[in-house]
Amino acid sequence: MMDWTYILTTALGSGGLASFITWLCNRELYKAKAIRDREGIWKEMYESTKGATVKLSYENEQLFQEIHDLKRLVVKMVDCKYYTQCPARYELQDYKRKYFPVAPRQSNLEQKGFRRPRDRPSEPGGVDNPDGQPP
Repeated sequence: MMDWTYILTTALGSGGLASFITWLCNRELYKAKAIRDREGIWKEMYESTKGATVKLSYENEQLFQEIHDLKRLVVKMVDCKYYTQCPARYELQDYKRKYFPVAPRQSNLEQKGFRRPRDRPSEPGGVDNPDGQPP
């Protein structure tokens, strides 16, 4: 059977009590160190993401400016006096056809104010059949 003296000797002699007290005192220090490391990692990730975002934003601005310049050039190209002989004319026509489609014209039946003789067969006409329908 174990007595109290053996337990105290084992705890004090092997350093178990001292290591428990050290752990208890340093517990807050370890928590603070873990939080600091975690915040440092987040800060590094934020800085790297911010740098990449700023770089991509700058590149996007440059691309938009180039596209704007090209569109302005295409519009001015039509007014050029050499447009009929220009080799870029066919490319421009393909560009217009692809990005600026012409709306289709209305069919004759859809035009306002123009009626064909049989547009409204339900209205009475000069026909022998009283309901206006063909025989």
